[in-house]
Amino acid sequence: MLPAIALGKEKGEGDIMKRPPRAREEKLLTPPLLFTAYAVKGPVEAIAGFFCYFAVLFEGGWRFGEQLANNNPLYMQSITAFFSAVIICQIANVFASRTRYQSVFSMGLFSNRMVLIGIASEILILAFIIWNPSANLIFNTSPLDLRYLLIAVPFAILLLGIDELRKYLLRRNVSWVTRYLKW
Repeated sequence: MLPAIALGKEKGEGDIMKRPPRAREEKLLTPPLLFTAYAVKGPVEAIAGFFCYFAVLFEGGWRFGEQLANNNPLYMQSITAFFSAVIICQIANVFASRTRYQSVFSMGLFSNRMVLIGIASEILILAFIIWNPSANLIFNTSPLDLRYLLIAVPFAILLLGIDELRKYLLRRNVSWVTRYLKW
């Protein structure tokens, strides 16, 4: 939540005054924005989560069809891996969401200090939820090997890459991208 709030401190894109204003009746949540969130970015995050979830299960000796109790350490580790993967992808999503058209790399990944503070706090909270015994009891999580967190990083990079491609195609005025993915 903190990184998303920090996006409010983001500087405007350099070409914002060259763009026509949005229509007065245009809503904040437009169909292209919802499509991008739920049909593009959301599935990448879900796949990352399930990939990490099943990586923990399979490496722990689990087999398809086997039932695990909610308090089984392997099950708790797998849901912790899923949650962690979503958080890691959300960090990439925050970077991707800093601009609508311009490449985030042209603005500088580290130019918004508030976003960086938000991400750092998010990582600290995630670490607390994963490795603090009291938090494990509260959130029904289990300590997780760091390598399971790293499995999610390529998915986060993919999410950022997909959004950078979307922005590139928007800047090139590709009609179907402008119609369905411009928000």
